[in-house]
Amino acid sequence: MTDSTAAQSAVLSASQLALQRELSREAEMIARLEASLHVTVTEQEDLAAGTARCQAALDWVLPSVALIEATVAARDRRPQRELTLDGAGIALRDQRVDVAQSLQLLRQVLGACATETDRLAAVIRELEGMLALKKQSSEVDTLTLEGPASSPDRHSRSTILPYRWAQTCEQTMERAKAVRAVSERVRGKSLAAQADSRKRQVGCRARTIGSVQERIGAAESLIAALVERISQTGNENAAVEDAVAELEGQIDGLVDPLALALSRLTARTNRPATERYKRTPPSRVCVDS
Repeated sequence: MTDSTAAQSAVLSASQLALQRELSREAEMIARLEASLHVTVTEQEDLAAGTARCQAALDWVLPSVALIEATVAARDRRPQRELTLDGAGIALRDQRVDVAQSLQLLRQVLGACATETDRLAAVIRELEGMLALKKQSSEVDTLTLEGPASSPDRHSRSTILPYRWAQTCEQTMERAKAVRAVSERVRGKSLAAQADSRKRQVGCRARTIGSVQERIGAAESLIAALVERISQTGNENAAVEDAVAELEGQIDGLVDPLALALSRLTARTNRPATERYKRTPPSRVCVDS
């Protein structure tokens, strides 16, 4: 074996050893990229499920808005003297404010979910592209390690990720990790917003129902008192009518005596002038004596 052959063998051995080390690093990087991609896809699915739950919570709140508005409109049709800010009105006003706040919070969370969904989709595409390039590079190195005859030039050199771009992969995985962290926080906010919305709705609805029932009870008590008062007034009116009828009967009984007295008075006033003097009635004379 000549010195040149030995040198070539040494260079080949060193090259193969370097390729093996590079393949090992690429395999490790591919495994990490696949793990990062799997976790990111899982986070995307979890975020999609959280978004669906948040949308369902929003759909559950929306009918409450129409119900509250209809209730307020119905109460505004009460008689003018009944249009006071009572307990039921205050409860409805508070419920309207709480529902508006819940809607605003849920819509904000849905917007954040949509933003993070787009970011996750972008980083997933980047990871998939990076992984495809790494696999392509690993395949080329494997073919190169097997020998020049078994490594046909069937890959575009312009699309192969350079071997020294491990930092790019690290940066991509770190960016994916950051995006996943933000997505997790958004999912947490979504759960908190849903719980807060349910708590607000249940609490406000219970207070409103309690206030309305209290108002109904007070109205029913007032109606009962008015009915009783109307009945008493009717009885009093009947008694007054009976008294009026009795007085009218007494008046009717005095008409004939009054007519007789008037006729006697007229007859006496028509006497001769010499006979016109005041004479004390016998009964009065008897009393005076």
